[in-house]
Amino acid sequence: MLSFRLGTRGSSLAMAQADEIAGILADSGLPDGIEIVAVSTTGDSEEMKRRPLEGSFVDEINRLVLEGSIDGGIHSMKDVPVRLPAGLCASVIPRRRNRVDCLVSGAYYTRLPPDSTVGTSSARRISQLLHARSNLRPVLLRGNVTTRIAKVKAGEVDAVMLALCGLERLGFSGEGDVRVHSLPAEQFVPAAGQGALALVTRKDRLPEGVVERADHAATRSEVELERSVLDMLGAGCNSPLGVNAQAIGSGLHLRVQLLSRDGVFERKVSTYIKSREELAEKLVPFTDQVSTSILNDGNNP
Repeated sequence: MLSFRLGTRGSSLAMAQADEIAGILADSGLPDGIEIVAVSTTGDSEEMKRRPLEGSFVDEINRLVLEGSIDGGIHSMKDVPVRLPAGLCASVIPRRRNRVDCLVSGAYYTRLPPDSTVGTSSARRISQLLHARSNLRPVLLRGNVTTRIAKVKAGEVDAVMLALCGLERLGFSGEGDVRVHSLPAEQFVPAAGQGALALVTRKDRLPEGVVERADHAATRSEVELERSVLDMLGAGCNSPLGVNAQAIGSGLHLRVQLLSRDGVFERKVSTYIKSREELAEKLVPFTDQVSTSILNDGNNP
């Protein structure tokens, strides 16, 4: 019997995510054995680590899925393009983990001294940080989670901004004076899809019963709404835009935050949506000339 091959990057976090998906598929009754395949991508090269993250590793893994070299690609949902290549789908989106951002540092962001350096490669996080504390100094920082934390421990930067779910998956809750500080989602609105994983496969590759048991309906509803916001606003991978939806009762609470790159301009909406048809009306505040200019700029790395 051939194994179901799950492709992922080789970092500790990516492998932890792959183990999580593999366990969910096994518990959901996947009849095949499961093999995790570590894929080396262009995005993992030292040269690419010095550039803004542009999602090339997702495209490369998805290409292997299309070619049939692997059966599924495992990604953080926030990294998956809004529109997948023809023939592919996010067949499983399991239950979401913690969606908020955090600061790994010796002090909470409100207590960091002026001119403290904060490492991140995210345009959204940079804008949010400057909006909250204009006297802090964002610095471009890439590499895996362990590498970024090591730079804080070594004193190369004063702090790093990361997704809390990644630290939880790695079991890191702080070490010595370096601590994990959760950031308020109202002020630091997470990226669309943050905290969720996606298993991308060719359509109909998984048995229907396995999909039904492995997929989490509320998480899929949240993520699909968040990605609809990106699609309707034409947001790019570098847009300073936070989008978060949370299933509550028969609808979803939606929070959208757009900032200029210097953090000075902010436009924010917090609303409850009962049907997808309401979405366009709720997004009207983001369709003026200033907002459109910021979003278009985000499409140009």
